Amino acid sequence: MLSENRIWFGRDGDARPRVKNFLSEHEGVRAWWWWPNTEVGHNQEAKKEINTLFGAESFDTPKPERLIHRVLSLSTNPGDIVLDSFAGSGTTGAVAHKMGRSWIMIELGEHCHTHIIPRLQKVIDGEDKGGVTEATNWQGGGGFRYFSLAPSLLEKDRWDNWVVNKDYNARMLAAAICKLEGFSYAPSDTHYWQHGRSTETDFIYVTTQTLNADQLQALSDDVGEDKSLLVCCSAFKGDANRYRNLTLKKIPKMVLTKCEWGHDDYSLNVANLPMAQPSVEASPSTNSNRTGKAKQQTQTALPIFDRVREILESARANVARTVNTAQVMANWLIGREIVEDEQAGKRRAGYGAALLAELAVRLKADFGSGYGVDNLELCRRFYLEYPHLLPALNSDAVRRNLAALVPLAYSTTDITSWQPGLLSQDLSWTHYRRLLRVSRAEARCFYEVEAIRNAWSARELERQISRLPTRWNRTGCNPTTC
Repeated sequence: MLSENRIWFGRDGDARPRVKNFLSEHEGVRAWWWWPNTEVGHNQEAKKEINTLFGAESFDTPKPERLIHRVLSLSTNPGDIVLDSFAGSGTTGAVAHKMGRSWIMIELGEHCHTHIIPRLQKVIDGEDKGGVTEATNWQGGGGFRYFSLAPSLLEKDRWDNWVVNKDYNARMLAAAICKLEGFSYAPSDTHYWQHGRSTETDFIYVTTQTLNADQLQALSDDVGEDKSLLVCCSAFKGDANRYRNLTLKKIPKMVLTKCEWGHDDYSLNVANLPMAQPSVEASPSTNSNRTGKAKQQTQTALPIFDRVREILESARANVARTVNTAQVMANWLIGREIVEDEQAGKRRAGYGAALLAELAVRLKADFGSGYGVDNLELCRRFYLEYPHLLPALNSDAVRRNLAALVPLAYSTTDITSWQPGLLSQDLSWTHYRRLLRVSRAEARCFYEVEAIRNAWSARELERQISRLPTRWNRTGCNPTTC
């Protein structure tokens, strides 16, 4: 270590020896927990910045741009998306824009019109010369889109029932439902039932009417055998499974399962999000390239990795329309692959744990940290607890085209024709995670039924399980369906 200059004996060479750590050998250093105002600015500096843009006393609590620059430098990379849910005077968005980050800002006050839009316009036009403009060498450019928040789609009537907001006309309602269901709003001039589309043959129809059997039959005949139609209506009469080209959903129940309502805080269920596409990193150094190639050459074949990868790739392709259902199905299929691989004559000690560890390492490289050992074990348990969730189909075909199974989740909208343990469009992966914590099958059956019948959010389901652990026993559960 002496020959490599890795030992330091102090300034005078007579102190206790210490090992040197070189910055070039590390990804970075920990940030100092103390940030003096000489480095990140202060309130007076922030006031001067905002007054230069808008005049004296235009905003009470601005942040100095140097402070936001320090925060974003430590936590983001160029091209990342920065979210500020309390935009205020727009300092975060302005600094993020100058640093080459994308940004989303939310503001419910008038600051959006009086401060944020004018400020960002000056940044884009290169007229904002203050703050971190010089430090970031900002010259202007870019742009932004501005959206207004629509009124709530649902509201409570005088009987405390959820109904469609009276502020929504037919066009607004159709556009909102298309958005929630993953369709593009594109009303047709020739077919009254074409309010939007997801593919060339998949359409959506939104109406507040109650449709009877004759109306549904007329719709089915008009749509034809070569197309499919998602019908969103207040209610319907007849057997929903009678029409092979129609999928029926009820408003507002279908909307209640897509979003959470009645919150005045941030206690929202946002656990089920689309999987991020893996980023393409910059070319590493020559030494890193050699290391990467050597690692690839020594990596042994793992057939289950290829099968699980096909499942995840298929789910990712269909996540725009059916993010919750596709995630549930993908995780169940992953669990089945793990269980079948463990049972294929490979019961030697430690095989299961080693399999999950190796699979997690390889999946992380392609899909991020969402499929660690703990989550893979949860998928395995999900399959074991719900062995009949999906019908027995050819595994290879399903992995390549997960979309072929998605319509099964939409074939039933009536609780009376659904059985616990089967796939339901009303239960997200977060719901199932909560249900798996219930050890007794009868209790899990009860909460599964109640969650669908009452349109419980995952948070509400967790609350019911934690607060009423014996409720299922008092109420009772049909043993023939559990």
